[in-house]
Order: sequence, then structure tokens, then C-alpha cells
Amino acid sequence: FTWSSKDGYSLIRHILHNTPLLYEPHDNQLEGVCKSLDGIYLVAITPTGSGKTGYYTIYMLVMLAVIANPTLCPSALFPSNPCLLVICPTIPLQLEMHTNMNQQAPVHEHDTSRSGCPRYQLPDSFRCLAAQELWVVMRKKPNIILTGPEQLKSAEFEKVLRDKEFYARSCVMGFDKFHLLNTWGASFRK
Repeated sequence: FTWSSKDGYSLIRHILHNTPLLYEPHDNQLEGVCKSLDGIYLVAITPTGSGKTGYYTIYMLVMLAVIANPTLCPSALFPSNPCLLVICPTIPLQLEMHTNMNQQAPVHEHDTSRSGCPRYQLPDSFRCLAAQELWVVMRKKPNIILTGPEQLKSAEFEKVLRDKEFYARSCVMGFDKFHLLNTWGASFRK
């Protein structure tokens, strides 16, 4: 099955109609998500406020819906508990993205009333956890993880990456403010 096709676009629109997504996605978002689902790397350069967060939200909503109902796309091969890792250069940007995701598809954790699929967990779920517990929870639960580049270089995150369960569920990585990879330096890009 090719997501970047007329049938793929139709399927995604059908899937999203039955999710908590509160808006009609832009064509460029659907095109980008379809390319990503086909395994093609995506670089989306769009103006501020144009819906970049939607790429991540839509991607995960589609994936979770197909996992919950494999008859939607029997040939899709997704991890049973997928994880999307989004790297944000600043904490305010992480918080803004968290807010945007919750506004785009507002449901409470484990609410399956519209989509029949589990809701991704975001940072509010972890505020009461000690730092060590956070890394343990991160290996198994959240479907979308928002983090900063400094965390990727931490010893705790290295342990998460080497965890077989987390590795098996990691399916995509996104960078907000992708152009900052250059200013983060060569040591980050290794």
C-alpha cells in the first residue's frame, strides 16, 4: 500500500474523521504525513503558525488508529506501541508544542471515545515523577516524546536508547527548528 496515493489520502481523511482531531488538515500536512508513512524523509519549511505540529499529531493519530483497527490498512507494519521523538531547541517551544497538540486533539489519557486508540501522553503526565522514574516511564508509555537536544546527550537518555523495548517502538524522529542543527554543532550531529 502506498500512502502517497489517491487511496492513501482518502484513507487518512477517513481515519482522521474518526479521531479527536478538531480541524480539517491542510493538504500539505496530509501530503507530508503520507510521505512519512511511506518511509520518505520529510523536511517541511512553513511559516510560523502554519501547522507544523500537526504533522506529528496527524502521523501518530493515523498510526494509532491503524494499530487499533488493522483492517484499515492490513499491509501497514507499525510497532504495536509506537513512539515518535520530537526534538525542540527550547523548553518554551516544547511547551507550545504540547499545548498545540492538546488543542488539536483534546482527549484525556486512555480516553478512547472517538478513535478507539490510546491517547499519547505528554509532559503534564510526568510532572509528578522523579527524574529517574521519568526515564523508566518514557521507555514504555508515551507515544510522543518532546525533548531538547541536551537530553539526547545525557547518560539517562543513552540508557533509554539502548533499552530493547524502547528501541522496538521508536519509529520516527522529528526536529522542530531543523535549521538549528547547524548551530547545535558537529558534536550533536554525531
